[in-house]
Amino acid sequence: MDQLEHAASPDAIARSTVAGGVLVALATAGLVECAAMGIAWPLRAIGAILIGAATIALTRSTVTTPLQLAASGERLAANEALRTLSAERRMGQLMSESVSAISFAIDEGEVLSILGRACATFWPDRETQLLLASADGSTAPWSVSLTASHVGNPTPIEGDGRCRALTTERIIAHEHTDRLDACPHLRLDPPGSSACIPVLAAGVPLAAVCSTGPAGELPSASEIEAMRLLSSVASDRLEILKPSHPTAHGDIIDPLTNLPNHLTAHREMKQLIGGLVPFSLAICDVDALGLYNDGNGAEAGDRALQLFAAALRDTLRPGDVLCRYGDDAFLALFPRCSVLNARAAMERVRESVVLDLSSAGLAPFTVSVGVADSNQGTTIDELIETAGTALEAAKREGGNRVRVASFDSAD
Repeated sequence: MDQLEHAASPDAIARSTVAGGVLVALATAGLVECAAMGIAWPLRAIGAILIGAATIALTRSTVTTPLQLAASGERLAANEALRTLSAERRMGQLMSESVSAISFAIDEGEVLSILGRACATFWPDRETQLLLASADGSTAPWSVSLTASHVGNPTPIEGDGRCRALTTERIIAHEHTDRLDACPHLRLDPPGSSACIPVLAAGVPLAAVCSTGPAGELPSASEIEAMRLLSSVASDRLEILKPSHPTAHGDIIDPLTNLPNHLTAHREMKQLIGGLVPFSLAICDVDALGLYNDGNGAEAGDRALQLFAAALRDTLRPGDVLCRYGDDAFLALFPRCSVLNARAAMERVRESVVLDLSSAGLAPFTVSVGVADSNQGTTIDELIETAGTALEAAKREGGNRVRVASFDSAD
């Protein structure tokens, strides 16, 4: 029969060594004592010293050292318990602060910012991003970088923006992002670990908090659960902030495009300005719609407006505000978004119109856009006029383009 071999611990080896030395010392002391019986008294003194030293060593190896090791183990356990308690208190305090802040948030952007900053505070050594879902929740065309104290501007996600947390509406965590079933937007080089936590609004995926870090190092289960609970609180707040009916604020819904009218744009801009929230706005329309109707019929013109409205809804962020602002004009508000990123978003809308036209069976048409920054005016009318001036410049240059208003045009 095979015999199992167990490796002795360093402490056991040390004690065995000491005990062996003690036995040798005792044996030596005994021999010296025997020899001393018939010899001189100095040898008997030496024997007594050896016996005393052996007794002390034996006591240390069998009593004192084990007691010291036990006390050391208890101190380590106590220190670990204190660290765990401190982390739990920190987590509890952060949860309480975050829930309180979310309950006072006035808009969707603020809710998502608080949630993302809380996640970045939980995991300061990891990279945290907020992925903003498309209108149908299937992809994440935008991302926002987050730290405990800063929320970046939305930037387009290059490549495949699909996120399993959005499509499955549940937390997705991977220790290694090079797994075959990892989210396509997480093709990291080198591979790392990831945790994506979805945020729903009225049951529809709105965003996902994504945390990435070194491979094999995921946040603890309790931390992920805390973020899930906080995400649920954010979802509840978003549902409260979102009107239960499109006309809850007196908005009139355009039956052709299913978008609200200009009242929505004015109300939202008033709230953003009052809350000192920076934003960009864009005014856009179909180039030469009258000529398009003359050549293709009014019904084709209506379908062109519907296609343009759908491209705006499907391409822009869920938190952006869209409305039909005139016969063929639309207005888009981009909270917490620079004019450069707003321009990039509207360029994506133009590209989407071209792609959608290829399968819609409609005669081709183009759109032009004017973009302005909220700093380019002190009133709503001034901001709209500034964006309109940029739109006129795009028309003069031949249309089918996006133009950003210069700050000189605001004077």
